[in-house]
Amino acid sequence: MKNMTGKSLLEALLCLALISIFSSVTIPAIGLSLENQRRQSATIQMLGVLKFARGQAVFGRQKVSICHGSVNCERTGDWSQQLLVFSDINGNGLLDGTDTVLRAESIGHEIYWKWAGLRSTQYLQFEPDGTTLAFNGTFTLCHEGKPFKQIVINIAGRMRTQPPSSPTSCS
Repeated sequence: MKNMTGKSLLEALLCLALISIFSSVTIPAIGLSLENQRRQSATIQMLGVLKFARGQAVFGRQKVSICHGSVNCERTGDWSQQLLVFSDINGNGLLDGTDTVLRAESIGHEIYWKWAGLRSTQYLQFEPDGTTLAFNGTFTLCHEGKPFKQIVINIAGRMRTQPPSSPTSCS
């Protein structure tokens, strides 16, 4: 006859204690990892929009502007909800009757971009040669009022990412 063995209540409680300790350590790490992934995705999305706009300006030999807004360009420094890329025929940075929307890109609700340029404009414009014509500046990725990443655009239209510099503000 076979010997039947079972687990004691003490062994079961020990296993439950170990599982709860491991889960209390890993669950916050998973949440932090998801937040980092969301920020990285937002940075890649913004770089994609900027490179698309620059490419459309160069290959279409036209001025292309980027602003934020649902239908028209809003005049605030916080770029949230939706980005608009459009051919800017008259070069005024506004989406008017003669302009054509080339791309509309939604941004997450909790994340927004802060634009700070050399000029005090609330749009970015690429010339037909890919330059920004004195529209160089910095986009700062903000979440819950804190800066997390920056995209710097120089006058030649080139972009690079960096950690936020010390005097950066999201308010």
